[in-house]
Amino acid sequence: MIYDEIPLKTKKAMGRAYAEMRREYGASQDAVTEKLLTQRALSNFEQNGELPCWLVISALLRRVGKNADYFVPVLSKGEYDYLNWRNEMLLKLQKGSVAAEDWESGMAKSEKIHPILQRQFATFWKGFLSDDISAMQRAVAMTVPGYPGALSVKACAGTEELAYLLICMERKLQLYPETWTEEKPMLKSVLHYIETCYQKDEQVKIYYRAVCVYGFYMLGADPRQKLVYYHKALELHREMACLTGLEDILRGLIIESEKLGVKEPGEYGEYLHALEEIREEYRIGRENYITRQLSQEFYLLHEILGTYRKERGLRVSEIDRDVCSEKTYRALLLNRCNLI
Repeated sequence: MIYDEIPLKTKKAMGRAYAEMRREYGASQDAVTEKLLTQRALSNFEQNGELPCWLVISALLRRVGKNADYFVPVLSKGEYDYLNWRNEMLLKLQKGSVAAEDWESGMAKSEKIHPILQRQFATFWKGFLSDDISAMQRAVAMTVPGYPGALSVKACAGTEELAYLLICMERKLQLYPETWTEEKPMLKSVLHYIETCYQKDEQVKIYYRAVCVYGFYMLGADPRQKLVYYHKALELHREMACLTGLEDILRGLIIESEKLGVKEPGEYGEYLHALEEIREEYRIGRENYITRQLSQEFYLLHEILGTYRKERGLRVSEIDRDVCSEKTYRALLLNRCNLI
């Protein structure tokens, strides 16, 4: 939807809706605007329908634990072009094909975009490409309240901001694994923040990544504590029918159980094998720093299983021989996937 075409009545309704969400969440105007925009700008949005740019609206929604798609995207032409450029850059980052001139393009320096969020994106990913942890940390600090201190439950940090934080932590621990004790308090505060402040549809987008950073990089942490986190992530994925990151969760459950001399139920290994086989046969790439839409993965699996069954001439009752149970398959057909 183009910004200028939105009726004033609709803009005011959006502002009132956000104000109600913020109050229900228990956040002050100061908390949600920190490092992002002025309190006056937020008041003009909530009371008068003066919409900030879509990047800011998305950040404001995430800071009160709401999906960024809660409102229909309200984009100017400049924002639309910038977001397309940003998506192209993320794809290049995945493929390792970013060139220096990409950061010098007109779109990279567009003055029509929120300057802090624009600078954060460029600073973070430039630092990521050059293994400059300090640059990545500066980028995180641009919008995450209190960083680099441990997160408070009053921090009002969104999922995208936490994704930056976790990727930064992960890269640091890949380069300097001995620093895990320095990062542990921050990581535990992130896990607590996600558990406490996000609704489940937002939790599922980021919680598994925080759990896997804890499981993979907290080298001396108690395996029993790691299992607690992995089981929480698994239950959340089951409830929300989420596939993203499920392989890592299952792998972590198996590894940590083996450390304690306890054999996890064989079904975990079976499900992990099934997921890997499906990805390999249908050439489904694993996500790399960019969380894909959960619904896209859900419907993709639905299509994969349907194609698999038809190609082999299988009845629904026969699908469990190689892939999953009939119950799971029928749940997929009914859009109530419970993978495990």
